[in-house]
Amino acid sequence: MTMKVWDSVVSAHIDLLGKDPSNGRGQWVVTDEQPSIGYMHSGYPIVTHLDMADPNKRPHSKRKNRKGSWGMFHELGHNFQDSMWTWGGTKEVTCNIFTLHAMDVVCNVKPWDHLWVREKFENASNYLREGAKYDKWCSNAGIALLVYAQLARDFGWGTYKSVFRTYDKLPKDKRPSNQQEKENMWIQTFSNVVKRNLSLVFEFWGWPIRGLDDLKRFPPYLPDDMTTREFAKDRATTILKKYENNYSGACPTQKPAHTDNAYCPGKGGSNKIDQCDVKGNSVKEGDNDNSSSSCYIL
Repeated sequence: MTMKVWDSVVSAHIDLLGKDPSNGRGQWVVTDEQPSIGYMHSGYPIVTHLDMADPNKRPHSKRKNRKGSWGMFHELGHNFQDSMWTWGGTKEVTCNIFTLHAMDVVCNVKPWDHLWVREKFENASNYLREGAKYDKWCSNAGIALLVYAQLARDFGWGTYKSVFRTYDKLPKDKRPSNQQEKENMWIQTFSNVVKRNLSLVFEFWGWPIRGLDDLKRFPPYLPDDMTTREFAKDRATTILKKYENNYSGACPTQKPAHTDNAYCPGKGGSNKIDQCDVKGNSVKEGDNDNSSSSCYIL
């Protein structure tokens, strides 16, 4: 049973990345009284403290089947990272894309619902209200993971698979070589897959947005959740309006998979974030007319 559970976790990581499971070596975990770095570290082998061999902590127990093992999924995730979409501030973040995926498909815990993610909401709220400085985002793995969790929640794991496979097909001379190129390529690649301008999402979280004018051909997108409605509503409204003014394409008629709500600007230039009807029209509570401003179904 233990090997079946771990095989399912490793298989989930491989499936997300898009690698051939028969082309490569298996993952190896060793317990040690004194790991060289921290409580666990990635590599070949992954090394953990001796207590990970305790039967009560093994993932085949009923408790672990429900909750998973964040630490082990995380270290396994490190072994699947790629430098094309990982840079200095995200080394302890992009590995957790794989953690969230395994938690979802193996343990049935959705990315935005995981306790580890939700425990970061208070810090994220403070970060956004204090101006969302990118250097702080890069230094806080908990806050940084939230944008990746939002994308998984709103667009699904199939989108991540398409993004990773797009990277895998890049010829060597087209691969990003510095941090700005890596940041831009991540936004561009994800936006091209979902056909939405995701510059807004990353600007909301404090990323520097430079040289991404080509994405204006896509409708602008921001998540509709507590980060944009409660943590930093004015910031979200300002960013959305800026990008809407630069978008001249037709309003899309279909929502992307895994997205429940549209995100609408308020009427008359207000900062109020309104609800949307099924046609993408902004509707304030008590509105009975048909003159509400249009927005994009996201």
